[in-house]
Amino acid sequence: MSFYNQKSSIVTDSLGNIFNLEWRDGVIIGYYFNRFEEEIEKVEIANNVLEEYDVAIRSDDCIYLIYQGNDKHLYLSNIFKEEKEITQITESPIPHVYNLQLLLDGDDIHIFYDILIDEGNKVYRIYHHHYNNNHWNTNIVEDTRVLNILNPINIICENEKIYIIFYDLVENEEIFVKTYDIFEQIWSNKTRLTYDTSSKLYLDTLLENNILHLTYSKYIDGNFGISYINFDISNNSFHKKVESIMSNIENCSHPILIKYLDKLWIIWLEYESIFSRYSTDDGSKWSNIYQWRESKHIDFVRYKYAEYPTKDSNKKLNYSFGKVYPDISFLGFGPLDNIIEIPLKKKKFLISKIPMI
Repeated sequence: MSFYNQKSSIVTDSLGNIFNLEWRDGVIIGYYFNRFEEEIEKVEIANNVLEEYDVAIRSDDCIYLIYQGNDKHLYLSNIFKEEKEITQITESPIPHVYNLQLLLDGDDIHIFYDILIDEGNKVYRIYHHHYNNNHWNTNIVEDTRVLNILNPINIICENEKIYIIFYDLVENEEIFVKTYDIFEQIWSNKTRLTYDTSSKLYLDTLLENNILHLTYSKYIDGNFGISYINFDISNNSFHKKVESIMSNIENCSHPILIKYLDKLWIIWLEYESIFSRYSTDDGSKWSNIYQWRESKHIDFVRYKYAEYPTKDSNKKLNYSFGKVYPDISFLGFGPLDNIIEIPLKKKKFLISKIPMI
């Protein structure tokens, strides 16, 4: 069995019902799992769709979907119970978009994406559209260069600010952050977060208690390991506290950060199997490495995750590995019921902590 790198998303509403969306050959299919009636309904959400799409849920359980059609227009669809409304939000066709992301902040809508503006120099432009008071405000966030492939961006909304974390080319590709003040509607200058000059792939972040957690795949000795860094941002700056290599150097990819109950998990893919570690002290110390036995024998995907906004949720995540339809469930965190403990191969470069000043 194997990992399927397909576009798939999960949304949970206020009642715990699950809405699973998948992109297949230009069609977005939805599977609605009714928690109380234990029924599954399959519906076609949109057709003639390019592969980039994103989904979010509002506090009234209305689900929003953003996608680009084959006609190169952007469409915003909102789905509420049995009703569906689709709105074309671009006046004219736009170039092919990448890293399309949707963020809801109350009644405000934020849309982000990359567009290739210089193919020869591999320059992409990050756009941000903010819908507020019946008006779209468009910002150019940053022009970025890539070395070989376009890496993902991450969007976080906390404390009346939006953080965008992205790659840009220096000597090699490094990771940067910019901050958007929602009230002032102004973007800050970018701040550089990594300085190690190694090749990097993938990206995930999580912000909690004024600590920004960051993970990515890092090229080391001819292979890839999972790198983790955290930053104290309490003084409107990014002060690095801890930097560690979390895995063995074994072709590791697609790292994910999940806060579940009292544990912060890092989960990654390694040779078609799922591995993870957890911390109970915001990333200073970590558990042993665990390989999840079940992932060796099933088909699974990486889900984009959106949850009904509530302060009472016991989990915080952007993505999760999970089983595929019809037995949808998360993998790689939670009770350690079916795992193999994996030794960490000791090398002097594996762990490095930055002392507090």
